Amino acid sequence: MKQPILLLWLSAITLFSCTDPQIIGLEIQPEGDKITISSTSNDSPFTALTKKVDSVRSSQTVYALLGNYESANLLDAKASFSTHLRLSDNAVAFGTNPVLDSAVMTLAYAGYYGDTTIEMNIQVEQLSEEIYDTTTYFSDDVFSTSPFSSPLECSFFPTPNTLRYRDTDTVGVKSLSFNANQIGQLILDASTDNLVDNDVFVLFFKGLHFSVSSAQPSSSILYFNLIDGGSKLTIYYNDSLSYDLLFSAAATRVNHFEMQDDLDVQNMLAVQSMAGLEVHLDFNNLQSLKESLSDKIINQALISFTEQNATDLPHSSLSLVRLDTNGTRYFLEDILEGQSHFGGELTDNIYSFNITKFLQNLVQNEYEANTLILVPTGESVNANRTEINQNIELNIIYTEF
Repeated sequence: MKQPILLLWLSAITLFSCTDPQIIGLEIQPEGDKITISSTSNDSPFTALTKKVDSVRSSQTVYALLGNYESANLLDAKASFSTHLRLSDNAVAFGTNPVLDSAVMTLAYAGYYGDTTIEMNIQVEQLSEEIYDTTTYFSDDVFSTSPFSSPLECSFFPTPNTLRYRDTDTVGVKSLSFNANQIGQLILDASTDNLVDNDVFVLFFKGLHFSVSSAQPSSSILYFNLIDGGSKLTIYYNDSLSYDLLFSAAATRVNHFEMQDDLDVQNMLAVQSMAGLEVHLDFNNLQSLKESLSDKIINQALISFTEQNATDLPHSSLSLVRLDTNGTRYFLEDILEGQSHFGGELTDNIYSFNITKFLQNLVQNEYEANTLILVPTGESVNANRTEINQNIELNIIYTEF
């Protein structure tokens, strides 16, 4: 089943009785008005499990991901991407028997994850099947490709923080550039009928697939901004002429992820992007919780997760969704109050969410299913991974009548 990644755990529930719906005064709440339920106790009302993600939606993403990263604790991951290359104007004509001087492929960096001091080896192939901007693609979709007559490969050390200048550019871009004469020659050899406009051109030149070599050691996952005007193929020909082909926002773009599938994740809590890991939290026995809150109004419910073992860079934010009986995922209604109200940002090693409305509806039998899932934000456009401490808290403040 193809759906986004999500992870969630819960370790302790603390119920605070309060006639004031505000948090002020909570620190002087009598101990007799507090109830603590631990996930490690015999009567724990919930179970949390880390689960492997099947796939995530990965088409028309903001960034294209490329690279290989191996983790000591979590899943090894490899990223590649496919995209169209588009004409920068219509009715292109290179003249009679144009002569290629060179063709330069430039990809604008948008960030990275991992170790950029290790050399990366990439290869570029031509798509041999059509891809469409109206189709939803997922991270495990595979497209057929064919190599150029002369393999198009590049070895480089990533420099995502270094400005590059070309020709008369005064601003410069953080980019990767490499020779792509194979593509330049193919396009110069195209008939004018294939260069009328982009609808015709993508039938002739179906697109490109970028990947790392099969022997690529663990290094980094690079993020490229294909929408940036600095991402392009520039063909230099006839000594003094040039022509740009762009990736652009109109181009179809799809990220592909290959994730390790033999890691035992049963004894850990973790969230991992790129169709990696998520945590499912099930309330097994809601009856005691419902009885505790049956005559009360929940003023606030905050669930907090603590990040641990930051050997890999943790997510700057996570999200929380619920799962219904049909396996469909929904945002919690609390997010409608605004992101700052809902939470999820990493602050002092803690991700905290306001789930007041969700919990109130849960104890009032509004939902048939009671599963929550903790997921990464931007799971198709970053390679972050986060381990979660099992000491997780749900603090409930309620008004009792």
